[in-house]
Amino acid sequence: MNSLLPDPPVIERVAITSPLGVRFLDAATNKFVEDSLIVEAYAPANPDRRIPAVRTPGDIYAFHDLPGLREFQYGVNDERRWSAPPPTRAFVVEVHDPAGRFLPCRFTAQAPHRELFELTPSGSPPVAPAGAVPLFSQASRSVPPGFAVLRAELATADGARRQPAAWTLAEVSIPMTRRTIMARGLADSMGRLALFFPWPEPSNIAVGSPLPSPPQLLGDQSWTVHFRAWRDVASPPAQPSPDDLPDLGPVLGLLGQPPAGVWEDLSPLVPFTEAALIFGRELLVPARGLGDARPRTLLIT
Repeated sequence: MNSLLPDPPVIERVAITSPLGVRFLDAATNKFVEDSLIVEAYAPANPDRRIPAVRTPGDIYAFHDLPGLREFQYGVNDERRWSAPPPTRAFVVEVHDPAGRFLPCRFTAQAPHRELFELTPSGSPPVAPAGAVPLFSQASRSVPPGFAVLRAELATADGARRQPAAWTLAEVSIPMTRRTIMARGLADSMGRLALFFPWPEPSNIAVGSPLPSPPQLLGDQSWTVHFRAWRDVASPPAQPSPDDLPDLGPVLGLLGQPPAGVWEDLSPLVPFTEAALIFGRELLVPARGLGDARPRTLLIT
């Protein structure tokens, strides 16, 4: 039935624009994070006033009511606001994962920011798709199905004294026939690293007919994993506490610099650049002989 009443008049039209939106990427699986995170922002001069982000149906974390941006957020014409936005303000964004999969972290973002915020320092290779911020795995995270893992403890050396190499950025690469598998991970405040990456494709498997010559069982498959690491010795405190958070901006900016020296904790020191990955086994580096109970530690210089 058609109504004969006129359309109600528009008394007021209010458009609300989020000045900052962030989407997060699981650096291990290369998939966007779909579960709830705790994401908060605050002005550097007022860390006690924290603004929580709202998670949208598209798994984007949107901020509203950021200090100093209320007039920008509320207005009549959204496009007009972006054509002449106010001066940007810096906000520190902190991220925590209640499920314990990802390392807590922080980064600095400028708002208002029209597109989804991303962390790709100038001159560095991309670490995530456009419009995403990577999150790195905790050392205690369970291995995702179909993934291999490299585990290590990283330290710095001052004579005979060892310090955890907190927030060292590590990278593995495995050259294959048609592609190269590459993945990155971040050590925690105690220098513990768990770096996840997809299992490489096996080759020359003893299945089917005719059998390859010579055939090889799946359990005998192995690959060479190349290892590199970066660390800014000036950024982390000498003895970071578990409550300290890595700043992803400077950490990811290290990718534009030469890698650090990585050594096996032996006497004499031996450079560590690669290791053998065997199918179905966790890769613990550096490798030790049977019966050798010494800690597996890599030294970063």
